Amino acid sequence: MQGACKLFLSVDFGKTWVDTVHHFQNFETLHPSNPKAKLKNVNRPVCVHEWIKRGCPATYRPDPKVASNISQDFHSWWTALQPEWRLSDDNKGLKKGNGDWSRLRISGANGFLSVMVALFFWKSSLKSPNDVGWKVALEDAVWALKCMVDTAIS
Repeated sequence: MQGACKLFLSVDFGKTWVDTVHHFQNFETLHPSNPKAKLKNVNRPVCVHEWIKRGCPATYRPDPKVASNISQDFHSWWTALQPEWRLSDDNKGLKKGNGDWSRLRISGANGFLSVMVALFFWKSSLKSPNDVGWKVALEDAVWALKCMVDTAIS
C-alpha cells in the first residue's frame, strides 16, 4: 500500500488526484484485504497485468505502445466490474444511486488498487493534460470509492 501511494503521488496530477489517493487510503483502511478476493480481470488494461507480474514496483511505467490502449480497455473493464444495479438499460453510462457494492468492494493487491493503477498509468500516458475521458473515469471511480467508504462507516 505504501509503495502504491508512493507511485500515485510521484507525479503531480493535481488536487483531485491527491484527494482520490486519500479516498483510496480510507477505503483500504476500512476494508481489510482478503487474499482470495479479486476483481475480475477480463478487459483489464495490459499495463496493470504487467505491473502486477513485476511485483507492483513504484518505479514501473508501461511501454508507450501498451499505454495507448488504456482508455478503451479501462472503460470495458470498469463497466464489467460494476454491480448490476449500476448498469444502464441502454449501455450509455453507469447509474448512480445506492446498492450493494460487494462486487467492487475488494481491497488489497487484486482489488481496487488495480483500478487506481490503471487510472495512474492512463493519466501518465496522456499527451493532453485535460483529457475528458480520463476525468470522467476518475470522477466515477472517486464517486464509487466515496460510496464504499460511506457504507463502511454507516
